[in-house]
Amino acid sequence: SPLDWKALSREAQYDPLEDSSLEWLLNAFEGKALQSPDEQFEVTYELCGHEALRMRTLRRLYDRIRPFESLSKAQAGFALAKYLSEGNLADESNELPGVSVQRAESTMGSSASARVAENIIFECIVVLDKLGRKQKDSRTYIKSIMGVSALVLFGEILNANSKYQYAVHTFESAIKVYHYVYKKWYYEMVNTLSTLCEKQGDWKRALKYHLIILDK
Repeated sequence: SPLDWKALSREAQYDPLEDSSLEWLLNAFEGKALQSPDEQFEVTYELCGHEALRMRTLRRLYDRIRPFESLSKAQAGFALAKYLSEGNLADESNELPGVSVQRAESTMGSSASARVAENIIFECIVVLDKLGRKQKDSRTYIKSIMGVSALVLFGEILNANSKYQYAVHTFESAIKVYHYVYKKWYYEMVNTLSTLCEKQGDWKRALKYHLIILDK
């Protein structure tokens, strides 16, 4: 599935000796020729072997996902925003992820990528929030591990776009949601936030989160 960006990311690892059914996926990553005559399998093979093509295809499908307030919409938005936030370039003419797999020198290296990523991840969070309110059970939506991940990604993108004043509130929301889900502090995020606030000269917040770490 193009939504399963983690399983098909460059960091994913597979052992064909443990599961021979994964051999075709490894071959796709390595760009080897496909032997199967099955047309549907050929399309899947191509999508799995080319991240940029997979994301571009997902972006086209993203606008067609109905209803707007659906978990699939949020999942697709998260995958696309994650892809763009890693420095992949966006086509400014139609806001599709470009076919190039060039990496920017720094995160959010392209202004087009930055703008599109910020818009899409914001939409993802809005959808998760509305789904939770609509279903009267936000534990599987914004108040979930996916909600935490979306908020953290949004904060990272905002900070990369020089919007610290919004990023810090987003990170704080991620910490609150994590605490709601797991009943404990999100220490990794607390540490990140403390460092970020210190760099920005936001000493009051920096001290607040530094003390939380000391009390660990």
